[in-house]
Amino acid sequence: MNQLNRILTENQETGKKLMVLRMEQKALQSAPADEVVSILKEKKFGGISLICTDALAECLKLAEELACRQQMPVILETGFHKVLKYGIADFAKAAASAGISGIRIPDLPFEEQGQLAVYLLDEDGPFLIREITPASGDRIIQNMQYARGFVWCSSEGNTEFLSGLEGDPLIYYLYAVEAAATRPVLLDFGNRYYSELQEYLNSADGAIVGRDLIETFRRDGYSSRLLSEFCGRFEL
Repeated sequence: MNQLNRILTENQETGKKLMVLRMEQKALQSAPADEVVSILKEKKFGGISLICTDALAECLKLAEELACRQQMPVILETGFHKVLKYGIADFAKAAASAGISGIRIPDLPFEEQGQLAVYLLDEDGPFLIREITPASGDRIIQNMQYARGFVWCSSEGNTEFLSGLEGDPLIYYLYAVEAAATRPVLLDFGNRYYSELQEYLNSADGAIVGRDLIETFRRDGYSSRLLSEFCGRFEL
């Protein structure tokens, strides 16, 4: 079974939340893979989201090191232009061979996702991650219908249509997501601390964190101490 699917299933059965760390390819290329995975497992993180910043072929090699050799579920984030250059069918095959669990392509419109998704139908292989935002509207239901693995739920987007309601508009957004959910939902709300995320996690199965960590690594380079401290903020 797909590594991430297995963890999602186990966590739903136990009521635990899944935590996924976002990191850039460049940062991980300067860090010992076994050290990174050791820290994530110690801090109860269930996966890593690898942002492809260089050549896709090199990123796939790094993903394989983490997924196959280090036994860490990996989500690969990349642009669709890189997938087209690599070749859609070849990319899907390489992602499966690398042991990648999920693929996120933020610039791939919903209407055009089928040309890649058709190559990602194996239940044991990687799945194409469907993404929703506060502006998704009816697309929330559509993305749930076609989703495999989990749905990536972002806080980015226009929430003006909820501005007439009292309280936090993101809470109402998550009510709509929870009502439509047919798959696990993971939040990407850009939070730095678990306390900032906790009220939203009541409506979700986990969270994806690490935006400010990415900025730190861009500025100062990889540090095992910083990684450990950051992950410690989200211990469940």
